[in-house]
Amino acid sequence: MSGKYKYRLFLISIICLASTKKTIHAQNVEQDSTSTSNPFLSSEVYYFATDSSQIDVQNKKVFLYHKAQVFYEDIELQAEHIILNWNENTVYAIGLPDSTGKMIGEPIFKEGGKTYYCESILYNFNSKKGKIKGMKTQDGEGYIHGNELRKNRDNSMFVQDSKYTTCSHDEPHFYINAKKLKIIPNKKIVSGPANLIIADVPTPLFIPFGFFPIQDKQSSGLLMPNYGYSVNRGYNLSNGGWYFAINDHIDLALRGDIFSLGSWQLKTQSTYKKRYAYYGNFSFSYSKNLLGERGLPNFEDRRDFLINWTHTQDSKAHPNRRFSAKVNAGSSSFNQLNSTIDNNYLKNTLTSNISYSYSWPGKPFNLSTNIRHSQNTLNNALSLSLPDMAFNMNRINPFARKQNYGKQKWYEKITIAYNANAKNQIQTIDSLLFRRENHRQYALRNSA
Repeated sequence: MSGKYKYRLFLISIICLASTKKTIHAQNVEQDSTSTSNPFLSSEVYYFATDSSQIDVQNKKVFLYHKAQVFYEDIELQAEHIILNWNENTVYAIGLPDSTGKMIGEPIFKEGGKTYYCESILYNFNSKKGKIKGMKTQDGEGYIHGNELRKNRDNSMFVQDSKYTTCSHDEPHFYINAKKLKIIPNKKIVSGPANLIIADVPTPLFIPFGFFPIQDKQSSGLLMPNYGYSVNRGYNLSNGGWYFAINDHIDLALRGDIFSLGSWQLKTQSTYKKRYAYYGNFSFSYSKNLLGERGLPNFEDRRDFLINWTHTQDSKAHPNRRFSAKVNAGSSSFNQLNSTIDNNYLKNTLTSNISYSYSWPGKPFNLSTNIRHSQNTLNNALSLSLPDMAFNMNRINPFARKQNYGKQKWYEKITIAYNANAKNQIQTIDSLLFRRENHRQYALRNSA
């Protein structure tokens, strides 16, 4: 196809485009394109606007206004104003001010499942490269802001004057600020020298470089902290730490909270699972809370802890043995001082139960044990059963004949069953639990 014939086809498509009124639908001239230097594209480009359009035939440009959209392969672009340039196979999009001067319709660019919010974008359909200004996007659990982003054909990106944060606000409350940032989607983020910013105030926390894995699969990496404020403890960074992907069966997260008035908390969390055997999770938290002014009568230095453990055995694991655990135990004031969940804050009882049972295969014997705990956080009353045990033998006929023939003798009707129960009970106050003068109560009952 000659260049002259191509240009005629382009003019025909432009004339057809100009004949529409409010809504504009069009596509460029199709041409096989295996080289990025070819002026024509290999796929159709669809564009749409709800207000008006201007066509510059000489320079091969189309100007779209008000809720404009462009679609090309897996690319979608929305903006208040879009310019298509067929000479360079580019698209340029920006927002426009309304009657009050407020910017509306700022570009939203989507490609390959990623969404970019920006002030302006220039994108080349052939080279797959783009230049984005005033950008915000999400990658993994983090949000990336940048003054300028350059996107390559392989979707890797270089960001100037970047902010990396887990805060979803347009103006994040905290972030890691880096002059340069490189993003490899679904793999990692690498930064140069960076430091932590809280409420737009630089902190002394500085790193010479940063590496943030963002793979979808399980991997070890940094856990970004959240920023907050507490009346009693001051400004804080919470839930920051490190995640360890130990193997396919168990993981571990070490987290910490730090407060500007001296309080802190350390937390460890682990989830484990073995297929067709068991699964569960474990967490332990220890906190130090400084309440009031040091040196005054109302000053308190509170040390609290909380243990949570849930263990469930798969029903397919063992036909005769069963073990389960549900533990929720700790100091009485932990939830009131440390919990951010309303239900936990209002909870005034802590209970636990660990149970084990075993049945001897082919025999009439059964054993079950339970360790129970109940704690009232209002009056600090504590009740422990360490443990409850029950052993029983199912009813048997020890003198019965193996083969049933003739008249049954009187002694053959004798049956025997056995039960034994043991209980070790502690009733006390949590602060006195490990004192020697706290006597234990023990009871044993058996019957046959």
